Amino acid sequence: MADRNREATDLRGAFAYENWRAALSHEPLSSVYEHPLFSDTHFSISRDLQTRFGPYLLYNTQSRGISTTQPSFILRIDYHHVDRKMPDLGTTDVSRFHGGGVEDELAALLSLNLRVRLKAGAMTRLFLPGGTDPKGQPFVPHKGNPILVKRPYGDPMLPHVIDMHDPSEATLVNRFPHLSPIESIALVRAARLYQDAVWIAEAEPQSSWLLLVSAAETAANHWRAANETAVERLRTSRPELAELLVNVGGQEHLSQVADLIADYMGATRKFLDFLIEFMPDAPEPRPRAYDQHSWEHVALKKSLRTIYGWRSRALHGGTPIPSPMCDEPIRSGNGWSEVMVGYGAGAYGGVWTARDAPMKLHLFEYIVRGALIKWWDSMLPLTALPKAQTEPKL
Repeated sequence: MADRNREATDLRGAFAYENWRAALSHEPLSSVYEHPLFSDTHFSISRDLQTRFGPYLLYNTQSRGISTTQPSFILRIDYHHVDRKMPDLGTTDVSRFHGGGVEDELAALLSLNLRVRLKAGAMTRLFLPGGTDPKGQPFVPHKGNPILVKRPYGDPMLPHVIDMHDPSEATLVNRFPHLSPIESIALVRAARLYQDAVWIAEAEPQSSWLLLVSAAETAANHWRAANETAVERLRTSRPELAELLVNVGGQEHLSQVADLIADYMGATRKFLDFLIEFMPDAPEPRPRAYDQHSWEHVALKKSLRTIYGWRSRALHGGTPIPSPMCDEPIRSGNGWSEVMVGYGAGAYGGVWTARDAPMKLHLFEYIVRGALIKWWDSMLPLTALPKAQTEPKL
């Protein structure tokens, strides 16, 4: 495993992570901001309407997910960490860039942990130390709030994402500051991709597939790098190339080349190994037997390999994800159909066998999210576990 102490000195973590660590170190409060959080989920309401995650406080607005244009929560952020150092603008640095700020990171972590659609809006209120009004200053956003587009008819693409949820169940979020800096960045990036995938799933299932694969890949890249050296990854993925490099320039030459290209080798294998390693238990309740996907690892691996192949064809060749994989699931028994009905299907000039359209989007979302949750849990040291910690809810 990577050296956590070295990471702590060489690399800064995600914004929400750095701020949380600063709060735990009792650094002085510099400012407070509020952001609305939007969802289509009906959240349960606690007695005091508040849920705290370190320096972050969720106020339940009691909207009950009735309208996606009304915030489900107000997120109050206590800022303890302010990086006043001017970055070197002469050197490109994307080591922790993911396209958002602290509010986006918190919303993404909650979205992943709770299995909900949740996105942050623009800041609406600002509190400054020594301000004339202790109730803060209203702030007009300079950017718009997220828009959730849903189909006006049919069953949902992701039926379980709109179930009732309790924000206090996000136990893994409370353990976020116990990660290492580099782990916090990898987790936030994967969570942001998952967040976007479920946010657009109802309107753009094609894009949702691509984002879910990318979420799993992001985690897989970190997981593999944390468990194997660059040389080991190169030897595993391209043993003939590794042998050639040694013959040409020795071990040092192999190491130099491995550092440059190892992250790009064996993409399919990393994706498959990660999901199989952290595969969640079969979902419950299941549909009728003939609408179920086998939960044997051999069958799952075969389907996941097919999915990764379609993703590559979509990105590099413009061939979309098969239409049957983007259809909404059908109610079946106590659950929802996990596979295509019948032996094949045709639509919009395309034809696919059941083997080549192996599962529905909601099942793949369940697999990816379950794997990300188990991976998140695996990165946390035992000392970070609360006294009454239970298994993370999948």
